[in-house]
Amino acid sequence: MTITKEQIVASIKKCPIGFGCGALSLALVVAIYFRAGPISEAGDEMEKKSAEAQRLALNLKNAVQLTEQFNTLSTATRQIESRLMRPGDLAKNQQYFYRLETETNTKLIDCRQGSISEKEKNSRKTLYPAVPYIVAVQGDYAQIMTFLRHIESGMHYCRITSASITPSTRASTPGESSEGLLTLNLNLEFLGQP
Repeated sequence: MTITKEQIVASIKKCPIGFGCGALSLALVVAIYFRAGPISEAGDEMEKKSAEAQRLALNLKNAVQLTEQFNTLSTATRQIESRLMRPGDLAKNQQYFYRLETETNTKLIDCRQGSISEKEKNSRKTLYPAVPYIVAVQGDYAQIMTFLRHIESGMHYCRITSASITPSTRASTPGESSEGLLTLNLNLEFLGQP
């Protein structure tokens, strides 16, 4: 059975409102189908833009105190850098230990800057390198403890890697008794300037 053009026209004339509603429904379904892709893409794009806007709003809110925080960090950095030991300033570094010797009334027996092996240099990936020192001082117990306190709270950041205290077998100056004298041997690491 074949439907002719005249039969289609006759059925449209019989129910024009029903046919019009069906055609309109079909057109709307086709339009919705083809527009569904751009709508979901637009929704995704809107979510991304909303997240970016929220991030920018938080950045603006947090940036209010940025100058103050930057100044605080700059001041703290300057204070830290003023307390760093410079490995190349051997005379100035030695003078630091001589000043400690005078302040604590101890006798500086040995004071030399150590070296860091290439293996240790490669294993330590830090901003500030360590400046090793080997120090030996002689004095009574109170003087030795005062020397340690000065090292720990001194002008340079310091870490004691090893320490040993032994009774002195000889006096620091001829004619003086070694009784009650102790020898403090220290391996130190100072925070150094890069």
